[in-house]
Amino acid sequence: MPKLHPMDIPNELKGIETLLAASLLMNDSVEDEQQTAITLIDIALMRIREISINLDLTEGNAHA
Repeated sequence: MPKLHPMDIPNELKGIETLLAASLLMNDSVEDEQQTAITLIDIALMRIREISINLDLTEGNAHA
């Protein structure tokens, strides 16, 4: 993920919210939909980690 500008964070959070909402709509009694839900949650977690890393880097540069 490229370095995030603070103005990009609300859009990223909205995307994560959308991924998690979509995962909730999956039918847990259908195996394919279970796997899709897990994949969506995994993508959301990866994006959260990337945002966290970007924020840590930004804060580190601000203190340097």
